[in-house]
Amino acid sequence: MLKIVRIVCALMLSLVSLDAMAGRAVNSVKLNGQTTLTVTAGDTVTVDVNVTTNNNWFGNQWQSSIFTLNGSSYCVDTADVGSNQNATRSFNFTAPSAAGTYNITVSAHRYSNCSWGFWSLNGSITASAVLIVEVGNQPPSDITLSNDQVYVGNATTSANIGSFTTTDADSIASFVYSFVDAGTATDAGSCSSSSDNSRFNLIGAYLQVGSAPLAVGNYNICVQSSDTSGATYKEQFTIQSTNQAPSAISINNSTVSKSGAVSGAPVGTFNSTDPDNSTPYTYTLVGTSQSTTAGSCSTSSGNSEFTISGGALILATNPAVGNYQICVQSKDNYGASFKQNLTISITNLPPTAISISNSSVAKPDVAVNSTIGTLSVTDNDGGTPVTYALVNATASTTSGTCATASGNSQFSINGTELRFAQNSVAGTYAACVKATDSYGASFKQVLNISVTNETPTDISLDNSTIEVGNTGVGATVGLLTTTDADTNDSFTYSLISSGASTNGGSCSASSGNSYFQIDNDGLETQSNLTSGDYVVCVQTQDIAGKKFKKSFTITVDETITATYLDKFDTQSYGNNDGDLPWPSDWIESGDDGDDELGDILITGNQLLVSNNSNSIRRAVDLSSYGTATISFDFRLEDTVGGGESFDLDISHNGSTWTTLKSFSDDDADGSFSINIDDYLTADTQVRINTQSNMESTDHFYINNFAINASGTPVVPEHSYLDLFNTAAYNNNDGQLNWATDWEETGDDDDATDGNIQIIGSELLVSNANTSITRTLDLTNAETAVLSFDYRLEDTVQTGESFDLEVSTDGIIWTLLKAFNTSTPGGSYSVDLNDYREIKTELRISTKAIMEPTDKFYIDTFAVDVTVKVDACYNVWPSPVNKSSTSYFNITQDMENATDNFSVELPLLTTSLPTGTLVYDNFEVTGSTVDFAGTDPVIIYANNVTITGGALNLDSPNPLIIVALNNLDLTGSVIQGRYIQKTH
Repeated sequence: MLKIVRIVCALMLSLVSLDAMAGRAVNSVKLNGQTTLTVTAGDTVTVDVNVTTNNNWFGNQWQSSIFTLNGSSYCVDTADVGSNQNATRSFNFTAPSAAGTYNITVSAHRYSNCSWGFWSLNGSITASAVLIVEVGNQPPSDITLSNDQVYVGNATTSANIGSFTTTDADSIASFVYSFVDAGTATDAGSCSSSSDNSRFNLIGAYLQVGSAPLAVGNYNICVQSSDTSGATYKEQFTIQSTNQAPSAISINNSTVSKSGAVSGAPVGTFNSTDPDNSTPYTYTLVGTSQSTTAGSCSTSSGNSEFTISGGALILATNPAVGNYQICVQSKDNYGASFKQNLTISITNLPPTAISISNSSVAKPDVAVNSTIGTLSVTDNDGGTPVTYALVNATASTTSGTCATASGNSQFSINGTELRFAQNSVAGTYAACVKATDSYGASFKQVLNISVTNETPTDISLDNSTIEVGNTGVGATVGLLTTTDADTNDSFTYSLISSGASTNGGSCSASSGNSYFQIDNDGLETQSNLTSGDYVVCVQTQDIAGKKFKKSFTITVDETITATYLDKFDTQSYGNNDGDLPWPSDWIESGDDGDDELGDILITGNQLLVSNNSNSIRRAVDLSSYGTATISFDFRLEDTVGGGESFDLDISHNGSTWTTLKSFSDDDADGSFSINIDDYLTADTQVRINTQSNMESTDHFYINNFAINASGTPVVPEHSYLDLFNTAAYNNNDGQLNWATDWEETGDDDDATDGNIQIIGSELLVSNANTSITRTLDLTNAETAVLSFDYRLEDTVQTGESFDLEVSTDGIIWTLLKAFNTSTPGGSYSVDLNDYREIKTELRISTKAIMEPTDKFYIDTFAVDVTVKVDACYNVWPSPVNKSSTSYFNITQDMENATDNFSVELPLLTTSLPTGTLVYDNFEVTGSTVDFAGTDPVIIYANNVTITGGALNLDSPNPLIIVALNNLDLTGSVIQGRYIQKTH
């Protein structure tokens, strides 16, 4: 079908008035002799231009014309036309090939090449013509193929290669494609060869492989495209069939468990990645130098362990655990090859669990080398046989953990049997067991082995009597032992309330518990005890927690005996050959301090003292005894006479010395002993002293130097007391301690010198304007009385006196008594009830008119108090000694206390209100009691037992526990104070 396009050409001819000048006029323009012309695109069109010229002096009037086609101008030279002529000139052009509207304009020029303008002649030159151009169907001008290359592996029957498209000026959308011979006539296009048309199919616009797969090579085809109007175009294409080498090799399994790693066992199947899909592939193990189309290998060290059958990798040996690098080649069906390294791992998984056939043994069945149970493992790869061992918790293994190996020493392993290595006591023991399979992989795990237990059946105490003088903090009464069917068991001892729950045994009472303590298996006293019988309740607990209790009566004997002895059989000043150790070594004075050299030394199992102005001393604590005697053997060498002597001295404080005996020629060699009851203090010191006139040849030999002490110590009769037996201002000779030391005013503050001093077991106050003061705390006293002995020396005249004063603030002083000639000596006492304060101060002062010869001597200065309560209580956590005894006003009526409080495991925590709580028995075992509230907490109970528990009060106020009878706080945490009645 032809498309008709109408093109209207307007031909405009312009006549320009010349105004008496030469010129020309374009009369008409015709296209192929017509003003309206229809042509086909590409046809030749003849343009006829009619022009009239005038007559003037310019000669030729028309030689060229400008031809304008649709905006594009061209210059056309024509035959010359002279003056006064009417002429027609023609020229040709080719009709445009494209559709559209074209405007044509022609202007006449005088000279050639359109180099001169034109002038109009007599009027306008407007004219028009219509040109109709008929444009017909055009054949296609090109064919393209989307793909002209195919991989040979994919070039199978009917496989798509690509699709055709056609280029056509007619904008036709549909074309028919067909194979044609190269010589077939078509409207356009060409082919030089069509030799391989038969190897392909055309399905619509798609080119496909024909009935037979393509081999590698180039194939020539000739394809024709026909449009809907039958116009045809042909073009030749070359189809390339190529082959690519594989690009990767993989294996579906690369790990083999050691238990299955035997010769002939399959490992996995190979697979090749290949863009050609050029199957089948041939696989071989090759060296790194093997030439291949593609790929590389860095090593082939593992090749010898494997072989290939078809596409499968097979074990050729029984390889050990490890990683093996193999080099594999894949060759496709067309001979292209690729090589690559693959890693094959021979692995061994360790066991994952250890179990035992039995983990609990009754104690009677426990014996060295007896079997507990049989060990076994869970092992996913069957690495048998397995060996077992006991190892530390930190021992290196392939896998597994042990939190502890604390029980390993209890066991041994024989093959697969876990056995006892000793006669284990009851309890649970953690054994760290390691299992190693036949390929060396190991696993460790804790096995808990339980030994069941029998309850203890008895407790024994090897001694139940102790002397008064041997009591004190940590003094051993006796050693505890337990009877238990479980041999080799170990036991923990504690003091408990007689009502405390145990697995066996009983206690008649526990009233004496607070006076004793237990250290390991030793029953000890907590303080210095008075004579009498004390009942304690002792609990034994074995390693498995089974408890048994029994009461013992401890007798504190009033008689005390002890010996401090030095036999000098070792050349040392620190010998302790008696039943008690000396508190200090021998100390030389005036010599070299060497026990082997000098004037004083140990030689031949004797102490030798010689020469002049030398001495040696040793200290001992005799404060706990009622009587004591010094004894030793001696001999003199050379003549000791003419005022010469070796003196045995004694001191109660190391400052003031008294000579007990002077040894000279008058004394025959032998033994000596002497009573020293007047010097029983905590710092009793004995000394061997030489006179200043002694000679180096004067020798005194001593052996078996002993102090034998016995008896009951004297209990102070007064509450606050100073006997002035020691020249010091800090003496505390009573039941209670003074709050401060004596303090001088107006003197040298020296207890051994000056107007105020201690001399001859008396306090001396003398001269004018001096005083001495001491303070005590009387806040808890019900009554208080001051007493002392005194005497005056010289004449204390009228107006002179030694004043006894009292103050409660240190500022205002009250005169209690003025001592003068009217009261020359005797004893004095005065009531201090009006001055019972925390800072009660007592002062002895002198008048300004006193003389140095006026002297006042005081002895046995005492303040006796009665307390506000009917009972005395020890208070912890203060130290347990006399000075820590405090007094409390305990007024709670306990006669009607019948309620009991008890909490024990498995209840971990309970709560009580704050305030005052009264119980007959208060017992907490292994649990915690929290007090809810902010008030103080005071718990009164006849019996208190808190074993392994805790009491917590989240308040700034105090927590106080008062036990009227028995108190047991074994292994407990108390955030407060606890009190026990002592008398």
